[in-house]
Amino acid sequence: MKTLFEEHYVDLPEEKLDIVGSLEEDKKALAESLEEANAKIAQLTEEHNAVLREQIIAESAKDFTGLDFERFKVLTEDFEFESAETFRKKVAIVKTAFFETKAERTPKQTSLNESFTPAAPIVEEKKIIGDESAPSDKMSAYLKYLGGKH
Repeated sequence: MKTLFEEHYVDLPEEKLDIVGSLEEDKKALAESLEEANAKIAQLTEEHNAVLREQIIAESAKDFTGLDFERFKVLTEDFEFESAETFRKKVAIVKTAFFETKAERTPKQTSLNESFTPAAPIVEEKKIIGDESAPSDKMSAYLKYLGGKH
């Protein structure tokens, strides 16, 4: 090969340059720095998601007492954090299901007095045939009878 270069007047420098070897070394160095950057990105993303997760939980539980807040954290700790929006929805479901009263979940309930209006009187009147003083006489006799038993 050397003769071929000499015949065609191609000059090679006295020192040999290993271009392929230097490119391979550069490639390895770039691959290592890429791996380090990806690991750093993954770590920062994980930390960011953890902070977002805590903020969403704190925001949702701002009205809770200390014990309810701890219960809420335990209930939500196993949720996978895919995105802030989906995590917010999951937390809202738990909050609604476990911590809101039934009255808070239903829109508006009417009271018993507002919803009940009788159409006709419930008690029917019966006419007593005969002496109208008779029932009161019977009642007083019954009360005397009861009074004597004591």
